Amino acid sequence: KMEEAGQKPDAVIYNSLINACAKAGKPAKAEQLLQRMCENHIKADEKTYNSVINACAKGGAIQKAEFWFQHMESSGCKVDEI
Repeated sequence: KMEEAGQKPDAVIYNSLINACAKAGKPAKAEQLLQRMCENHIKADEKTYNSVINACAKGGAIQKAEFWFQHMESSGCKVDEI
């Protein structure tokens, strides 16, 4: 709806939406938002990737979570060590 109103979402908006998808158990929607974010040339950060990884892990899509973790590493984002 923001885009229809002429407002371009930024990284904060995308991160909030992706995090909401993670909490709602909608990993596919979280992934779609990350892909749209990239298509709109908005750089994903650690918060973005962590939210998508969390969404995938909670949804049981472990292979996708691993894919996004590797993508996060290759994009130069800082990976937290526990």
